[in-house]
Amino acid sequence: MSLPDSSKPHVLVLGGGLAGISAACHLLERDCRVTLVEKRPFLGGRTFSFEHHPLGYDSAVPPESSGSLSEEANSGKAGPSFQVDNGQHVFLGCCTSYIDLLKKLGSHSQAYLQPQLHVEIRRTGESRDAPRTCALASVPFLPAPFHILPSFLRYSHLGIGDRLRVFYGLLCVRFTRRHHPSLEVQSFHKWLKAHGQSEIAISRFWDIIILATLNDDSKNVSASIALMVYQEGVLKGRNSANVGFSRVGLSELMGNPGRDLILAGGGSILSGRKVSDLIVEDTADGSEKMLAGVKLADGETLRGDIYISALPFGDLATILPPDLADSPFFRGTRELATAPIVNVHIWYDRQVMHTKGEPFVAFLDSPLQWVFDKSRMQGAEPTGPSGQYICVSISGAWDYMEMPKADIRRAVLQEMEAAFPQAAHAQVRDALVIKSPATFRCTPGSASLRPSTTTPIGNLFLAGDWTDTGWPSTMEGAVRSGAAAADAVSSAVPHG
Repeated sequence: MSLPDSSKPHVLVLGGGLAGISAACHLLERDCRVTLVEKRPFLGGRTFSFEHHPLGYDSAVPPESSGSLSEEANSGKAGPSFQVDNGQHVFLGCCTSYIDLLKKLGSHSQAYLQPQLHVEIRRTGESRDAPRTCALASVPFLPAPFHILPSFLRYSHLGIGDRLRVFYGLLCVRFTRRHHPSLEVQSFHKWLKAHGQSEIAISRFWDIIILATLNDDSKNVSASIALMVYQEGVLKGRNSANVGFSRVGLSELMGNPGRDLILAGGGSILSGRKVSDLIVEDTADGSEKMLAGVKLADGETLRGDIYISALPFGDLATILPPDLADSPFFRGTRELATAPIVNVHIWYDRQVMHTKGEPFVAFLDSPLQWVFDKSRMQGAEPTGPSGQYICVSISGAWDYMEMPKADIRRAVLQEMEAAFPQAAHAQVRDALVIKSPATFRCTPGSASLRPSTTTPIGNLFLAGDWTDTGWPSTMEGAVRSGAAAADAVSSAVPHG
């Protein structure tokens, strides 16, 4: 590799999601000159929020991009506005790089992290052998992995036999070497069946965590990545599974502070500028390929010393020269697949959701999956003139992607009435349905499709949650990838 001998190389970071923000911040700390290019007018990637005026408060019609289901606007005075996240994001205590980034951005105080794990899990159907509600929780005086044992012994969504099976399965998870090649090419469902797990145990315990973290179920994810989720997120430490969330809109938590920190550190940001092509040339001696510049959609060409692509894998595949896009290293970017998430935001005129502990509930045997009390999460009173703001998050939502939004709205509201009887007596002021092909799929064999940070192009490095981070498609994975790209740049640049 032949990179310029410079104490302050100019690095172009392509993409302003969490990976790009992370890379830019790390590079600025190492005295690089940084220019970040982002196609949208804001930073944050898939973690952003927008302002919405629910129609039931006599507001104007929200922008078309918000996905509002309301088709008629009231012409009255605009009512209260809400910061609506593009998707309901949570993080766990094991997401140390993400938490460190929040501290670096100065927005850590606007996020909440449980002091100890407590997740309420409900079933909407009546059952003679199990109550409707129980919880998975940790206790502070027991070391991992025994910290969840007391609540697990009371996990009445499973019978005694299945609880014993799951306890045995967790022991097997704890002592399995997840990086073994055979585990990458088999499904987690197959691994669970081979370790004595029943279908009921899989659906009522294992999949509730896998679906939430991997946006897929155990039949479709590799055993290796699923074992990683349980080993790192559940069993590693007493606080590793603690759930965290933003108390403000995601743009206020990450995108805007990321922009401010980059600019304050001497970096520059070109927003609203889309990269259309990578200009790749051979070196003078023909020994390697180098990136000579990037062409923007408006025709301008930007040039730097080093380039980091923090673009989504689908976008990167379209801007590479065809011969490189088809090369063995980059070919996987065309073969990675995505899994969808649907979020339904609902504004009620009164409180319909009551929880004893945290402002979220997980559901079994229900399409609701996870329901979040956004009023409590954002510090608002659930009653009074603002009513209650709820977000329903549905992972692995293939059944909903082609469904009309009005049908999704109707189905989710019916399920809300089954899960929270008081919803049947409440008025729905407004609802938004947001569909997103949110994450890449960690299917068996997909690890071989995820490229490394360094590339065959000497001065091009990659970042993104879809690169070979060892993590699934999470905010933590994105932040780690940006830091890894910055490390690779520092290692590659010769210093005198």
